[in-house]
Amino acid sequence: MKRLIEGLILLAIIVAMIPAAAWAQSASGTATEASPAAATDTPTGTATEASSTTATQAADDAAKALPWTNAEPGQTPDAVAPETLPETLAKGSVLEVANGASLDLDGDGTKEAITFTLDVADEFEGKYVLKINDAQVNGEGCCLTGRLHAMRLNTAMNEAFLLVSEYGPSDDNACYVYCYSEGKLTYAGLVASAPEDIAVNGAQFSAVVRGSVLQTWFRPADFTIARSYKTDENGVAIDAPMVVEVPRAVYPMGTIVTAKLNLDLRVSPIDGKTALTVKKGDKVILSATDDVEWLYVVPMTEQADAMASGGWLRLQDQSVIVGKKVLNGDAVFDGLLYAD
Repeated sequence: MKRLIEGLILLAIIVAMIPAAAWAQSASGTATEASPAAATDTPTGTATEASSTTATQAADDAAKALPWTNAEPGQTPDAVAPETLPETLAKGSVLEVANGASLDLDGDGTKEAITFTLDVADEFEGKYVLKINDAQVNGEGCCLTGRLHAMRLNTAMNEAFLLVSEYGPSDDNACYVYCYSEGKLTYAGLVASAPEDIAVNGAQFSAVVRGSVLQTWFRPADFTIARSYKTDENGVAIDAPMVVEVPRAVYPMGTIVTAKLNLDLRVSPIDGKTALTVKKGDKVILSATDDVEWLYVVPMTEQADAMASGGWLRLQDQSVIVGKKVLNGDAVFDGLLYAD
């Protein structure tokens, strides 16, 4: 009898536990299924606000990565944190630097304090102040990027060049160049290129600039630093260093077009004899130009021939001289690019 009673008690306990377990499982499943719907109830307000805050923070972070969007009047975006800069600007390098950075620009072993601030009137007009230690220059530009780069050539000179960049009125990138030497900051000229397209080549540097003739195109350009070797009584050069372009004989253009006229191509710029004649409707390659007066044209053949010979046409700005006529480029060739 005692064992029977104990058995009945154990059975009752097991039976009592079954509904509780089933209820717990049911409640767990219901809660899981209900969680998406619950996102629309009161607790979701908190989740939505948190999500909105996260999105706003992400947008702010993205904006800080853009040079223009956070260039407030009197400020410059910290595109490169000062703590990420090296101790010294290396020879042969072009480096973006931030407002408030400290860097040995000229390689004399002493860091210079760099201050670069903007005063932006609108999206087109802006002024800037560049200060290296106690040396200061003021300037203005069109659609300033709010970015500052430092460049050092591979020379024995203790000097550096600071590049203040702008987008220009129609994506006409340019850099205002300043030379920092012996504690002085002087204007050295304008380079019509984005700072990312500037590279040091020994004592010179190269860039990508917009071409001048016939159409919208871009070409390489080489620059050197012109120096004055005439000094005053203290041994200081009378004239500050200036940037000057070193022209090449020709620059690659590489545009495929169709001739709209019969064109007699010259043997060379100095030899006016006809090398060959391009017929109306022929496809040709505008291969190269001096970006001043002459254009080298190569006829296209059915089989690609990198060694195919061509001839020269004389240019006048955006026009082509055909016989005794000066014709607009698009009256002579179909397929020219005009981006503006």
